[in-house]
Amino acid sequence: MLGRRVPLIAGLFLMSATCPGCSPFSPGKVCTVMGCGPSFAVEISGAPAQPSMVVVATAPEGSSKSTTCHCANGMCTGMCSCANGLCTAYLEDFTPPTATIRISWDSQTAEFTVRPTYETTYPNGLDCPPACYHTRVAVTLPPP
Repeated sequence: MLGRRVPLIAGLFLMSATCPGCSPFSPGKVCTVMGCGPSFAVEISGAPAQPSMVVVATAPEGSSKSTTCHCANGMCTGMCSCANGLCTAYLEDFTPPTATIRISWDSQTAEFTVRPTYETTYPNGLDCPPACYHTRVAVTLPPP
């Protein structure tokens, strides 16, 4: 009977030596590899019914991110979503303390200064990287 247990015990020992988080004898953690996704969302009220907009966000030190939204019949291209007069533009890897948002559409331009508040999330668990920072800022376009 002991002869059958030796390979099992040896296998469990080998697994715990080569994969510390996999051992049944020690509590380990297993982290997934989920990423953060877009960090900065600009919610735009008063958008045209079938918008084609360029959204540029600039931080105080001069770094900027932009996206172009083309929306028609409820479908959008770019890092955008639109429904019922509300469009959201998503910008990745952008977490400034303040930002100037410039939106251009139909030969018009509007500019807004925002001071975002960030929420920290841990998509793979508190003990696993990365820490992600997300915000949503809301702006309203002026009437045509």
